[in-house]
Amino acid sequence: MQEDLKKEEILIGAGKQILMASRDELYLHMRFMDLALSSFIYIANPEAERMATDGRAIYFQPGYLAKLFQKDRRLVNRMYLHLVLHCLFHHLTGQKNREKELWDICCDIAAESVIDRGRLELYLFMGLHSGRISIKGLEKN
Repeated sequence: MQEDLKKEEILIGAGKQILMASRDELYLHMRFMDLALSSFIYIANPEAERMATDGRAIYFQPGYLAKLFQKDRRLVNRMYLHLVLHCLFHHLTGQKNREKELWDICCDIAAESVIDRGRLELYLFMGLHSGRISIKGLEKN
């Protein structure tokens, strides 16, 4: 039981490091987004499916974020930017009388469209990284 809690704490700490590294990497290539990129606090939510934002925090499922990072850290950059764009476009507050499920899908399409069409993928896929993050303590003995 205590070993599981220790692993969870390690994942949470690594998740926050991953998000900070993603923020920093995006900032290096999109300095004009400084305020938007650095406005969040990071809160682990082990019950969440993936990642989400309420405009103040980025909520992340530690296991999901670690796997996404291990698969390709650039996917974390894309997710981070996707969440930032939701906030910039007022997707969190603009639903009004619209059907929630359709509104969410349309907002996702709009955010992804900007990332793809706006050549922002160049920033996401350049492969620059300010440091290496390892998830220590999770290695199998």
